[in-house]
Amino acid sequence: MVITPNEIAVRRTLLKIIIVLMLTGLTVVAKAQQYASATASASIVNPMIATTTQEMYFGKLIAGSDAGKIVLSPSSIPAVAAGLKFAPSNKTAVAASFEITAANEAYAITVQPEPIIISSVSGKESMRIHSFNYTSSTKNLLNTRTETLLIGATLTLSSQAPQTSVSDTLFTITANYY
Repeated sequence: MVITPNEIAVRRTLLKIIIVLMLTGLTVVAKAQQYASATASASIVNPMIATTTQEMYFGKLIAGSDAGKIVLSPSSIPAVAAGLKFAPSNKTAVAASFEITAANEAYAITVQPEPIIISSVSGKESMRIHSFNYTSSTKNLLNTRTETLLIGATLTLSSQAPQTSVSDTLFTITANYY
């Protein structure tokens, strides 16, 4: 079998076309695969600590024959409504105080949403602590933040016999990183 110069030229052209197609096909495959990488890391922060530094105290009160209430502000300023008077005492009304130590990260504070009912020893009378409100001040240190949280509330009571009433139910604050 004799190959003519014309056939040789056709075969070379076909070979060139095949080589071009193969290179083009490989290039397309190479472009279809892309790689990327990422690092994985974690940040460890200090645990959050909440400490009670002052219990809430509404003061020594004289109840009248009508219901009354006292509003205690977070700055420990009491406002007495009709039906109550302050009795002479060396202990003044004071808001609750908490200290929260946390990493220098964002966090949320939630104060008790539900009222607390305080029953007398006899169980005949009760008082209600509600409408909790607070203010805070923050001190930032390197990687830690300390916040002082002052909490006031409203004490509402009906006509009451003389007694000392202490809540068996604690009120709570919750602090969570977010």
